[in-house]
Amino acid sequence: MFYRDAEKYKTYKSELISLIKLRRRSLRKAMASKVIKSGTTNITEDKYDITCLEKELEFSRPTKSKDMQYRKRQYCNFPKLIKDFVPDDLPLRFHGCPIYIARDILQSGWLSSPKDRLEFGKPADIQGHFYVTTKNNIRYTIASYMDSFAKHIPAGCVFVLLPKDENDIKFVEPYCIISNVNFREEPVRLFAVITTPENIERVKEWAVAGGVDPTKVHDFDSFIKLFDRNINQNQPVASTPPPKPLGTAR
Repeated sequence: MFYRDAEKYKTYKSELISLIKLRRRSLRKAMASKVIKSGTTNITEDKYDITCLEKELEFSRPTKSKDMQYRKRQYCNFPKLIKDFVPDDLPLRFHGCPIYIARDILQSGWLSSPKDRLEFGKPADIQGHFYVTTKNNIRYTIASYMDSFAKHIPAGCVFVLLPKDENDIKFVEPYCIISNVNFREEPVRLFAVITTPENIERVKEWAVAGGVDPTKVHDFDSFIKLFDRNINQNQPVASTPPPKPLGTAR
């Protein structure tokens, strides 16, 4: 089993390196000819995509079976626990992202629309706001936006946030948005950062670097215990396929 996992990781890493080299060559040709490839917004977007691939390579590591079991348990159990135990009058919003994006967000100290942060985005993206889920559809965040099922890279993070005002609260699923948040200026709006046990220490370090209270960093189990300390997360894991993403990433 260990040998097979090692070979799979070796193949994954080799293919990722090849993809990065291919994308770099393509970008150089586009820049030299001043031609922007069809289907992309601009050269800046291509550069960002390559940077993300390089960061994925930076964080890559062989599969960890206990980590994957933990992720599967959270995917199957966590959404229901959130729905059952988070009070209806607490309007929590959830935004998931890969681990390398979580690092950028925490170290910068703010979370914003791609159009504000990157100066480009998808047609559905809105300046000044970004997409989130609520306790009723958080499973999309867990399944699709924090690399829960990516075997050769640590799981990402879920930022648990509070709306800025009544205008934010009125937006409801499936396409829920809230205002950009600066963690230093609006610390109360960052309720928590959730990740897997593998990431806890480094996520706390990034939080400190970005002026974020590191005590807000939790694994999934400890986050649920904020609402009910008697909860038992060690329930049987159901075999449930991941849902399809809802619109733009969140």
